[in-house]
Amino acid sequence: MKNKFCITLGLMAILFGPVLKAEMTPASKPIVTNLEEAREHLKALSKEIKDPALLKRVQKAIRRADYVITAGPGAVPELAEIAITSAQKVLTLINQKKQAKHQSSSSSSSSTSSSSSSASSASRCDAPREISEIESEVKDCCQTIQQEIAQIVAFLNSQMACDDVMVINSVPTVISASGKYCVTKDLVYNGPNTAITVTADNVSINFHNHSLTLTDSSAVGILAQNVSEFTLENDIITGSNIFRSSTSAAIHLDKVQKATLNNVYTKNTTRGIEISNSSDIRIVHSHVEAHEGNIEVIFPSPASLVGTGNGAGIWVSDSTSIEMDNCTFTGADLVADPTRTSFGLHVEGTSENITLTNSSFTDWLGSIHVVQVNGLLVDHCNVNASPVSSFNMVQLGSCDEGNHANDVIIRNSNFVQKTAVQGFDGVLIVAGESCILDNLLIDTVSQDIVNGYLPSALHIGITGCDPYENLIATNCIVKGVNGRTVHIENGQKVTLDACQISGGTNVNVFMTGALNCVVKNSSVFGGDSGFFLVAANGAGKNSVENCLVFDNVIYGIQVSDQTANLVAGNSVWGSRVGIYLSFSGFTQTYFNTVCNNSINNCHNVSPAQLPGATPAYAGSNVCCSP
Repeated sequence: MKNKFCITLGLMAILFGPVLKAEMTPASKPIVTNLEEAREHLKALSKEIKDPALLKRVQKAIRRADYVITAGPGAVPELAEIAITSAQKVLTLINQKKQAKHQSSSSSSSSTSSSSSSASSASRCDAPREISEIESEVKDCCQTIQQEIAQIVAFLNSQMACDDVMVINSVPTVISASGKYCVTKDLVYNGPNTAITVTADNVSINFHNHSLTLTDSSAVGILAQNVSEFTLENDIITGSNIFRSSTSAAIHLDKVQKATLNNVYTKNTTRGIEISNSSDIRIVHSHVEAHEGNIEVIFPSPASLVGTGNGAGIWVSDSTSIEMDNCTFTGADLVADPTRTSFGLHVEGTSENITLTNSSFTDWLGSIHVVQVNGLLVDHCNVNASPVSSFNMVQLGSCDEGNHANDVIIRNSNFVQKTAVQGFDGVLIVAGESCILDNLLIDTVSQDIVNGYLPSALHIGITGCDPYENLIATNCIVKGVNGRTVHIENGQKVTLDACQISGGTNVNVFMTGALNCVVKNSSVFGGDSGFFLVAANGAGKNSVENCLVFDNVIYGIQVSDQTANLVAGNSVWGSRVGIYLSFSGFTQTYFNTVCNNSINNCHNVSPAQLPGATPAYAGSNVCCSP
């Protein structure tokens, strides 16, 4: 009997969540999929229900689910009232049965009072114990379906018919009172200003998948300004063509505290979602597409931007605690043109605690462009740059004073550009401190610029700018066809650990303005040279430790540096020259094994010990004869 209560309550809760007043959270799966799963769950568990009345109600729920799935979202408003009423009746029936069982158990206990004391005691305890077990099992059961409840609640609420008082059926309009607002038809705004302006707190706007089309390139679709507790969902806001005006935005949140954008779609405006001077903003299950500006790009890297009409899918400035999850960023993928550029995500100003998770970028001229930030997390994201892009896929910080990217974590993500274009780096980390790169794939194909700039898949620091300090990269694969695969140009205390680095047409790991930097436990192969260390701007004191360095054309490890570097514990083979030190007495070499290099295994490397001679003493290298 207790299983029946739990099953019935669980089934009705899954399908008719509004009765239970569950906390609403955005659905993480397509609506029809949720309903199909709920229906199949109903069918499977209905076999365990013995009570005919409850079974009949569950069968009705299955038929209603069939109808909703077949008829689509348009059927839900008509079913909502019936569904709620049905759920209330079933819950009432469950309560009645529980009360009846309690009364029956109590009566049974009284009628056996003349029995032995042990039997009487057991009888008196049976009813409350069984009810307690029922309630406990109901609680456990409900916990397991809580996520499904929230998904169905969100779906039913998004599809419920609008209250007549809260209808939005024309633009421009100003929302100056709190409440839930619903868009009842597709809208077109021909003006140059704002289609929907929100000036009140606690406003929720549900577009119910209706669209708002802007025809003026200067227009803003929705502006929420100086408000709190704002919600926008299920909208489609597009420009009639690709705009490049500095004022154009589909959605602009300015000085907004606590807002949620769920299932929004923006296209063609200069900025899709613009967030300025705001905090606690959450964007989920949303899509931004073809947002482009008219900025002129001047190379080489880091490319400077001239002008103010920059475009971006999501633009964040001077804002705190911005979360983006399960979002899709799709660029315009237009022809290469230095007078126009766009970014999937752009962050600038005094922005803090920016989170980007489970999202994808496709065909952007620049995918993630973070000029200034304190606290950035990028996790489980996939970036595929436009084949015509000549901008960096990822840029952190800039050479302008104070534009630092601090406290950055990028992990479990892929960054891919497979078409050769001049002038871009894959991941460019310009200025700032404290960055963790973990479990990344960076795979780029670039062409050298005529003036001698050699792009890199991973580029850390720029000469003449503030350095980047305290960077750790672990378990990363950095490859492709680039002048330099990894270039530490102006980095301090940079560590690459357990990485695979390959494909550099000039050098795989090029350390010029590197200071106290370490590459260890890594495989470096398939380049023109493996490592090239040269001191610049007072840098040096770098180390290459416990690496496999093989099949590089010219040098395995080359050091043209008169500072106290360290090369230790490496295995080097398959190059013309294994380890080449331009100057003796500066770089320390210990425990290296350097064999099977075609011209020379070791140059200026000491002490050296040939195989087969007397045993090597502590710290000596093994340098085979060529």
